[in-house]
Amino acid sequence: MRRILLNYLLPLLLPFIVYGIWLMFIRWRARVAGAVGAPEWRDAPWTWLLIVGVVLTALSIAVLGMVGDSPPGGTYIPPHMEGGEIVPGRIE
Repeated sequence: MRRILLNYLLPLLLPFIVYGIWLMFIRWRARVAGAVGAPEWRDAPWTWLLIVGVVLTALSIAVLGMVGDSPPGGTYIPPHMEGGEIVPGRIE
């Protein structure tokens, strides 16, 4: 579950999180200055945030695939039972 969160959801949501932090800062600064008409969430560039999130997710998947710890040309050993316990799959 942690792998799914770090590899897929975090890169996808990161642009939205950064935009939200920026939006809070800009609204705070406008409130301190007494300005009217601070940006709202409904004014967010939703399409661009989603595109950047998808690109970051694709890049993270590609980088993890290239930098993985399994040697090229290795033999995959699927998960199996040994002594009543499940041994996870691995590449040797």
